[in-house]
Amino acid sequence: MKKSIYYNFPITLLRHEEVTIYRPIKIVMNYRTNLYNLLSYREGELFSEGMDIEDVEETLGISIYDKTDSYKKDKIQIFKNFNNKTVPVTGIEHQIYWNYRNNTKDDFEFQCLWAFLAIKSIIGKKPYQKMTNQLWIARMAGFSTYKTLEEYFKGRALPPHILNPEDRYKTRYALDKIKKELTRHFNVNFYGIGSRGFYASTKLTLEELIRQVEKNRIAHIEAMENKEKKEIRQKVLEELKQEKQLSATLHEAGINAASLQHDHNIKTTSSTTSSTTSSTTPK
Repeated sequence: MKKSIYYNFPITLLRHEEVTIYRPIKIVMNYRTNLYNLLSYREGELFSEGMDIEDVEETLGISIYDKTDSYKKDKIQIFKNFNNKTVPVTGIEHQIYWNYRNNTKDDFEFQCLWAFLAIKSIIGKKPYQKMTNQLWIARMAGFSTYKTLEEYFKGRALPPHILNPEDRYKTRYALDKIKKELTRHFNVNFYGIGSRGFYASTKLTLEELIRQVEKNRIAHIEAMENKEKKEIRQKVLEELKQEKQLSATLHEAGINAASLQHDHNIKTTSSTTSSTTSSTTPK
């Protein structure tokens, strides 16, 4: 079986926006331009590694009609502009990429693709991963965290293509709609009951995902219970130790007190005897 081809790239390539020249000025999302840049980034990465055009064509499963050096330089420059080892990476499969590139897609379909790529950047190589709506939204917009997204816009209103977590009901409805689409067409399964955030997997069936989550949840609860028992036991043992030390101290103090009282009694008796003897001595 032929191995699938993936175009891997940093999530910042999902962020590309355009500012309209008309008034009022708006920030708009050009998904198709971004789609071109995803492949250009990967081409530039391979060219920068020293591959020739024929090798790049074979590796990426594409045909390059412009064989000039300027073409290679342009792609390498795109790679350099976006290459950042600190940024999370995602990847799109060859067939999915060309399906979106060669066919007409509306904004919702692109939004679902972006949501899928965002989830892949969060899960990475793990079978599944827990995430929050805020993190998912940030990755869809091309940011590592929601905090970096907020800092980027610095209090400005978010563009229409970025879901706003503060608009809870509208955002929840939009994300639920996207989740259904990803489950139907991208083989993504979601699970989240009684937990903050939700779990997602691109590798496990829904049953496998639920089994793994609940198995780990039970193990976590048992570990916490064992930890609590251990801490309580340690606390009780420490208290018993302190009580024993206090008892020993009081016991020792009691013996010393009794000894002092005994000595005092002896002295008192001696003093009384001396007085009596003195008073009965003949003149």
